[in-house]
Amino acid sequence: MNPYVIENKDIDGNGAIACISIKNINKFLVISNCKFSNASYGVYLSNVSNSQLLNITAYKCHRSGMYLENVSLSRVSDCKIEDNIKYGIILNNSDTNEVSVNELSNNNITAIQLENSLDNIVISNEINNHRNGILLIKSNFSLIAYNRGENNYCNINEIDCIGNILQGNFDIFFYQNIIFFDGTIFIILIISLSFFVIFIKIRKIKKK
Repeated sequence: MNPYVIENKDIDGNGAIACISIKNINKFLVISNCKFSNASYGVYLSNVSNSQLLNITAYKCHRSGMYLENVSLSRVSDCKIEDNIKYGIILNNSDTNEVSVNELSNNNITAIQLENSLDNIVISNEINNHRNGILLIKSNFSLIAYNRGENNYCNINEIDCIGNILQGNFDIFFYQNIIFFDGTIFIILIISLSFFVIFIKIRKIKKK
């Protein structure tokens, strides 16, 4: 087997630290069409670049479905991350990655968490039933766009961030689009034609 291609595996971690753990490589790596469960982490990557995590199901892990630490130039896409006890996907000290078109549900604390990370793209993910949908902690200059979902206590939460762009996320209603900022300097672009129409109607009523 090509040492940098892992595919079509179904691994029950049976309480191990990780179903699959990869460290200290910068050559092209693909993990695809796999199922991981019942470990602290479904996938654990550390000091890895140029990786592709595609069509992976990670579920019933004790900490998170995926944990990426010091990872760059990588992509997580078309994955299903569900029913993990704490987190769905965590990027820690990880720059210039893409998390896209994933389905995340019922991960108790947070679906997608970026911490101390730069220049990432989180786009077009379906996120349902979490305390935090997307949580950014000291993570800057990232694009968070066109993510959807419901039944999250807080859809997007930023703490001590600068320069992130938030565009077209979740529903237009305030109660479903709560965003908290703690000491944050931020750029927000939320494009919502419906909200604009409501605003214009309110202004017209006031003028009458």
